[in-house]
Amino acid sequence: MDEETPIVNEEEVSIQKKEKCLWRDYRSCISNTIIILFIASICWLIYTFSNMYYDNNLTARVLAHSKNRKDCGDYEYGCCHLYNGCRVKNNHFYYDIINIDVYKIYAKDNLKSNCPSLRSIVNDYNSHYGNETCGKFGCCRSIDIGCDEANHYRLNDGDDIVNYYNNHKRVNLDIRVPKKDIEGSNCWDNLYTFKHAYEHNYPKEEDSTVENLIIVVFVVFIILGLGSL
Repeated sequence: MDEETPIVNEEEVSIQKKEKCLWRDYRSCISNTIIILFIASICWLIYTFSNMYYDNNLTARVLAHSKNRKDCGDYEYGCCHLYNGCRVKNNHFYYDIINIDVYKIYAKDNLKSNCPSLRSIVNDYNSHYGNETCGKFGCCRSIDIGCDEANHYRLNDGDDIVNYYNNHKRVNLDIRVPKKDIEGSNCWDNLYTFKHAYEHNYPKEEDSTVENLIIVVFVVFIILGLGSL
């Protein structure tokens, strides 16, 4: 007796084929998403470390391997400085120093008379990036330049710095840069913002690395999307 030929249910076969296609598309979608997230993470790390590069301490470590790299000690009167974190303890004056890159400028006398003050750097920053109206969300917050002013006063006049600083602790200078959103996500967050802008001749904002990375991720996304079709 012949074996019975199994009855093929065309509807069930069709459903199984659809399920296989859906599963294949689902796996492809997951794979593409993982790849995109991985590339985006790499781009974010590149951007983060490119920003960190300009921190004084990290810059010194990164460039220490270059035998020809000049630093403050290579010049008779050393680096130009920005000053921050002033405080008075037991009638003694303390402050933190931020070195300006010697490849941009260095001190030419012991009074550092050719060195820019934070006031002058911020004024130039406003000239390059600011305007008078500031727009819909207003201006970025002002900056306290009192510490830097006190140290430049000390270098120029040499009088009682403690007394001067106690009477001029806060000197707020307006930042005329328009906020791009209500949070002011494009605004400065520390003195390195102004230091970096000064050292690099106030680069145009549209040259931002972030925008370039976004374009790269977008192109990769399109290529992967076309490849999965």
